[in-house]
Amino acid sequence: MSEVRIIATVIAKENEVAYVRAAAESIVKSSHQEEGCLQYELHQLHDNSNTFVFFEVWQSQKAVDKHNNTPHFNEFISQVKDRVELLDVKLMSKIA
Repeated sequence: MSEVRIIATVIAKENEVAYVRAAAESIVKSSHQEEGCLQYELHQLHDNSNTFVFFEVWQSQKAVDKHNNTPHFNEFISQVKDRVELLDVKLMSKIA
């Protein structure tokens, strides 16, 4: 099976940056412990502190699917869904 790489961009509403950041930070540790998680990092843009970017690498699509059904992932989504302007997820494969 091929690795799956994900770039997920989250743009917090202006008055929700601290809340969204705390929620995003809380999912990182739990996700690292999942079977099939090879990398799970959270970043914040220098020039726009409202924007957070997750860089993820998973062993397979099956691992991604399992992650998307975990309690901590679903809790994160429910915590931030009304506090963000954008939640954009891109799945990709490394080619070079």
